[in-house]
Amino acid sequence: MAKSNEVYIQSFSPLDCKKILILDRDGTLNQDRGYEHEKANLFIFPDAINFLTKATHLGFGMVLATNQGGAALGEFSIDQSLEFNAELAAKFAKRDILLSAAYICFHHPLSSDQDKRNCSCRKPKPGMLTRVLLDYRLECENALMVGDQDTDAQAAANAGIGFRKIGNRNLWDLAITHLEEF
Repeated sequence: MAKSNEVYIQSFSPLDCKKILILDRDGTLNQDRGYEHEKANLFIFPDAINFLTKATHLGFGMVLATNQGGAALGEFSIDQSLEFNAELAAKFAKRDILLSAAYICFHHPLSSDQDKRNCSCRKPKPGMLTRVLLDYRLECENALMVGDQDTDAQAAANAGIGFRKIGNRNLWDLAITHLEEF
């Protein structure tokens, strides 16, 4: 288990890019029915595939930045979360979309375990995002966060990076337009 103030990093493929998309997971890339962790229930939004295909063609690298506090609350195991992420990365890879890593916060302020309550990585805190920038040696202006929640937007603002909110067809279209200008 990740300790307090630690971001858990799950690697999938090497990343060599000059600009990066930092992607929220549940509700952004896949359907969120609450504490999503079962591979069999993974449903990727078609608009997300279109967006990520365009991003790939534009030379963006991609990583996840996801709060998975359900592990700290005992709703699912860390292994189940990691298997879900691996399945997501594999499904993307079949479409020539490379997800390089998942940066994961396994903490929650309501956890019964004191060590799992406080951290600097749980969005809206910027810990996961600043760690991505540090690990890939990128400046803030070369990163863009995409998410569906206000906590995603706040984390991006707290890290000093751009943000695009998605959630419906028009917002995905706007996000694609922004990619072309980025």
